[in-house]
Amino acid sequence: MRSIGLTVPPYESIFFSSKACDFFSIFSEDLVFSHNRNTALDLLEQLDPEDHSVKGTLVTMLVKNKSERTMNEVYDQYSSPDEGFYKTLVPVKLLRYKDEGIASRSQAKRLLARFDKFRSIVLDFEGIDMIGQAFADEVFRVFQLTHPQVQLLIKLANKDVADMVSRVKANKL
Repeated sequence: MRSIGLTVPPYESIFFSSKACDFFSIFSEDLVFSHNRNTALDLLEQLDPEDHSVKGTLVTMLVKNKSERTMNEVYDQYSSPDEGFYKTLVPVKLLRYKDEGIASRSQAKRLLARFDKFRSIVLDFEGIDMIGQAFADEVFRVFQLTHPQVQLLIKLANKDVADMVSRVKANKL
């Protein structure tokens, strides 16, 4: 076992710890957050409360012994010495509860919480078939008007999602 020398402020610790590991998970009550370096997305899942009986929180972390990744590489992806922690990737599908769609302003506001703390945010739309006009308007028009210094980037959006974002940005609704 080897130390990876993780020293970051508490609010960044879970994020950087998860990105430094090959596999990382947190089980808490009926929720599971997991990061697997070999997949594009982090996952947040709700388990059936009947399927487990353990109360509390369990954290698992796995770093391969022959990993050549360094903490500096992890930090460089999401931060800089001058600006600190400035970039994040947000899997939009984590916003979804069960099979509900991504449509409302209230969902957008939940997604946007703390976005103003970053300079660059990558919104990963993998697994999202469509978004509603109110959601898109809140994220890509209202938020951007009030936070022009924050760059919102889109990743893995299908044609329907990309078209809705374009319409909202052009204010053609």
